[in-house]
Amino acid sequence: AQEEAQAAEEQRLREEEEQERLRLIAAAEEEKEANRLEEEKVQAEKERLLQEEEEQERLRLEEEQRLIEEQKRLESEREAQKEGAAEEKERREEEERDRLRLEEEAKLLEVKRLEEQRQAEEDARIAEEERQR
Repeated sequence: AQEEAQAAEEQRLREEEEQERLRLIAAAEEEKEANRLEEEKVQAEKERLLQEEEEQERLRLEEEQRLIEEQKRLESEREAQKEGAAEEKERREEEERDRLRLEEEAKLLEVKRLEEQRQAEEDARIAEEERQR
Protein backbone atom coordinates (compact mmCIF):
# COMPACT_ATOMS: atom_id res chain seq x y z
CA ALA A 1 0.00 0.00 0.00
CA GLN A 2 2.89 2.32 0.78
CA GLU A 3 4.48 1.57 -2.59
CA GLU A 4 1.17 2.26 -4.26
CA ALA A 5 0.84 5.52 -2.37
CA GLN A 6 4.41 6.44 -3.31
CA ALA A 7 3.80 5.49 -6.95
CA ALA A 8 0.57 7.53 -6.94
CA GLU A 9 2.46 10.46 -5.39
CA GLU A 10 5.22 10.16 -8.01
CA GLN A 11 2.55 9.98 -10.75
CA ARG A 12 0.85 13.07 -9.30
CA LEU A 13 4.22 14.90 -9.18
CA ARG A 14 4.99 13.91 -12.81
CA GLU A 15 1.55 15.13 -13.88
CA GLU A 16 2.08 18.41 -11.96
CA GLU A 17 5.49 18.81 -13.62
CA GLU A 18 3.92 18.08 -17.02
CA GLN A 19 1.14 20.61 -16.27
CA GLU A 20 3.78 23.18 -15.20
CA ARG A 21 5.82 22.44 -18.33
CA LEU A 22 2.71 22.87 -20.54
CA ARG A 23 1.77 26.06 -18.64
CA LEU A 24 5.30 27.46 -19.20
CA ILE A 25 5.16 26.54 -22.90
CA ALA A 26 1.74 28.21 -23.19
CA ALA A 27 3.03 31.30 -21.33
CA ALA A 28 6.08 31.43 -23.64
CA GLU A 29 3.80 31.16 -26.69
CA GLU A 30 1.56 33.95 -25.30
CA GLU A 31 4.60 36.15 -24.66
CA LYS A 32 5.94 35.37 -28.14
CA GLU A 33 2.55 36.32 -29.66
CA ALA A 34 2.38 39.48 -27.52
CA ASN A 35 5.89 40.43 -28.66
CA ARG A 36 4.94 39.78 -32.29
CA LEU A 37 1.82 41.94 -31.94
CA GLU A 38 3.85 44.71 -30.23
CA GLU A 39 6.44 44.55 -33.05
CA GLU A 40 3.64 44.82 -35.64
CA LYS A 41 2.27 47.79 -33.72
CA VAL A 42 5.73 49.43 -33.63
CA GLN A 43 6.21 48.78 -37.37
CA ALA A 44 2.77 50.21 -38.16
CA GLU A 45 3.60 53.34 -36.11
CA LYS A 46 6.97 53.68 -37.89
CA GLU A 47 5.19 53.37 -41.26
CA ARG A 48 2.57 55.94 -40.22
CA LEU A 49 5.30 58.37 -39.09
CA LEU A 50 7.25 57.81 -42.31
CA GLN A 51 4.14 58.47 -44.42
CA GLU A 52 3.38 61.57 -42.35
CA GLU A 53 6.95 62.80 -42.87
CA GLU A 54 6.72 62.11 -46.62
CA GLU A 55 3.39 63.98 -46.78
CA GLN A 56 4.91 66.95 -44.93
CA GLU A 57 7.85 66.97 -47.34
CA ARG A 58 5.47 66.78 -50.33
CA LEU A 59 3.43 69.69 -48.96
CA ARG A 60 6.62 71.68 -48.27
CA LEU A 61 7.83 71.12 -51.84
CA GLU A 62 4.43 72.08 -53.27
CA GLU A 63 4.44 75.30 -51.21
CA GLU A 64 8.01 76.03 -52.27
CA GLN A 65 7.05 75.52 -55.94
CA ARG A 66 3.96 77.71 -55.49
CA LEU A 67 6.11 80.47 -53.98
CA ILE A 68 8.65 80.21 -56.82
CA GLU A 69 5.87 80.47 -59.41
CA GLU A 70 4.31 83.42 -57.55
CA GLN A 71 7.72 85.13 -57.44
CA LYS A 72 8.17 84.56 -61.20
CA ARG A 73 4.67 85.94 -61.86
CA LEU A 74 5.36 89.05 -59.79
CA GLU A 75 8.72 89.54 -61.51
CA SER A 76 7.00 89.26 -64.91
CA GLU A 77 4.42 91.82 -63.84
CA ARG A 78 7.18 94.18 -62.66
CA GLU A 79 9.02 93.73 -65.96
CA ALA A 80 5.82 94.40 -67.90
CA GLN A 81 5.20 97.52 -65.80
CA LYS A 82 8.78 98.69 -66.40
CA GLU A 83 8.39 98.09 -70.14
CA GLY A 84 5.03 99.84 -70.13
CA ALA A 85 6.49 102.80 -68.23
CA ALA A 86 9.48 102.94 -70.59
CA GLU A 87 7.16 102.82 -73.63
CA GLU A 88 4.94 105.53 -72.10
CA LYS A 89 8.01 107.71 -71.41
CA GLU A 90 9.27 107.19 -74.95
CA ARG A 91 5.80 108.04 -76.35
CA ARG A 92 5.64 111.25 -74.26
CA GLU A 93 9.16 112.23 -75.35
CA GLU A 94 8.22 111.64 -79.00
CA GLU A 95 5.04 113.72 -78.57
CA GLU A 96 7.14 116.50 -77.02
CA ARG A 97 9.62 116.35 -79.92
CA ASP A 98 6.71 116.49 -82.39
CA ARG A 99 5.17 119.44 -80.51
CA LEU A 100 8.49 121.32 -80.51
CA ARG A 101 9.02 120.56 -84.22
CA LEU A 102 5.51 121.81 -85.04
CA GLU A 103 6.08 124.96 -82.98
CA GLU A 104 9.35 125.57 -84.84
CA GLU A 105 7.63 125.02 -88.19
CA ALA A 106 4.86 127.43 -87.14
CA LYS A 107 7.46 130.05 -86.20
CA LEU A 108 9.22 129.61 -89.54
CA LEU A 109 5.91 129.92 -91.39
CA GLU A 110 5.07 133.07 -89.39
CA VAL A 111 8.50 134.54 -90.22
CA LYS A 112 7.95 133.66 -93.90
CA ARG A 113 4.43 135.15 -93.83
CA LEU A 114 5.72 138.34 -92.20
CA GLU A 115 8.59 138.52 -94.72
CA GLU A 116 6.12 138.04 -97.60
CA GLN A 117 3.81 140.67 -96.08
CA ARG A 118 6.73 143.09 -95.68
CA GLN A 119 7.82 142.37 -99.26
CA ALA A 120 4.26 142.90 -100.53
CA GLU A 121 4.03 146.20 -98.63
CA GLU A 122 7.43 147.23 -100.03
CA ASP A 123 6.32 146.27 -103.56
CA ALA A 124 3.06 148.20 -103.09
CA ARG A 125 4.96 151.25 -101.83
CA ILE A 126 7.37 151.11 -104.78
CA ALA A 127 4.43 150.64 -107.19
CA GLU A 128 2.66 153.62 -105.57
CA GLU A 129 5.83 155.77 -105.90
CA GLU A 130 6.23 154.83 -109.56
CA ARG A 131 2.58 155.49 -110.22
CA GLN A 132 2.91 158.90 -108.65
CA ARG A 133 5.91 159.72 -110.84
